[in-house]
Amino acid sequence: MLVCWNLRRIRLALACLSLCAAAQLEFLSAANQLPDSTASLNVGRIQFERGNSYSQIDETDGAFTFRTNNIQLKLTPDTFECLSKFKFDGTLSVNKVTSGDVGQWVLWNIDMFDPSKISPWMPGHISSCGRSVDFFLGGPCKLSRGRVNRFYFGIPQHSEIRLTGRVHFFDQWNGETLSLKVDKDVVWSQPHNWCPTLSNADCVRYGIDSCGQEYPDRISVG
Repeated sequence: MLVCWNLRRIRLALACLSLCAAAQLEFLSAANQLPDSTASLNVGRIQFERGNSYSQIDETDGAFTFRTNNIQLKLTPDTFECLSKFKFDGTLSVNKVTSGDVGQWVLWNIDMFDPSKISPWMPGHISSCGRSVDFFLGGPCKLSRGRVNRFYFGIPQHSEIRLTGRVHFFDQWNGETLSLKVDKDVVWSQPHNWCPTLSNADCVRYGIDSCGQEYPDRISVG
């Protein structure tokens, strides 16, 4: 790892900077010489100490590594490894995640169906039930026997794609099937009957009606 400083500026930080190995002695000797605009300092490790805590920066096996008492982050041109839990205040973007050299799923897009934003779905009817802040696409009497579409662009290079979601079956379904298609291929389907076994009166009495007409609903089907 190559770390370069201007020697005029680095003198002011000697009290709080600990340099490992012989590089520290060489630097202190060089600091007494006349400034050289081409001078640089090559060190293998930098460590900052604060009481019983420390932060350390070095290069390990060709990877940039940052360590503290509680965390180790290792960064290469292709991977980012975190060997502990950490809090991150900001925006973190990654293209590849591995655990024990095994590829992991990376969230690329999520639909929250925010009614204040333009919906990428066609048609883009957004609903909620009562005072709930759980917004969803469609809703009671919104789609009926219709269909909705969405196109995704700029998908990163990948070997597989996984789609997940929740479906609400509102009101009087009598065996109809909801299907999900990707490129005209059905990848998921689910039939529903609002009262498959009991009498209609019992279904209405013991079922839970959360939205729409006075029929029991089936909520959050995965």
